[in-house]
Amino acid sequence: MFMRYFYTICMVIVVTVLSLIPVPDMKPIGFVPFVDKWAHVVMYAAMAFAVWADDMMLLRGKNVAQRKVGSLCRLMVCGILIPSLIGGILELVQPFVNRSCEFMDFLADATGAVAGTVAGLITANMRKG
Repeated sequence: MFMRYFYTICMVIVVTVLSLIPVPDMKPIGFVPFVDKWAHVVMYAAMAFAVWADDMMLLRGKNVAQRKVGSLCRLMVCGILIPSLIGGILELVQPFVNRSCEFMDFLADATGAVAGTVAGLITANMRKG
């Protein structure tokens, strides 16, 4: 079971650890405003993409056109919903570990989940079966 969702579990662990360790205030890096929000987008895009990567590893030899519509919808929902829920829960837990809980961080998490799911769908469509 663990190996079936290896990349997803690894990304959940990495994102959880990074979200709960205390960090100093992030200052804008040169010309990159909202660098902390971009970090959230990237982390949650990677987590959502991991859902797709695990699925692609399980279904080697099949492309998206050969799959049932229900499984694609499930993947799209799981790729967006699960990372977004994890992001929301982690935001609520952060005040207990001397981190701030920000709604904009949650929106960045959800945005990253959507971006990772879109990237996963594109990658799955580009695979040759």
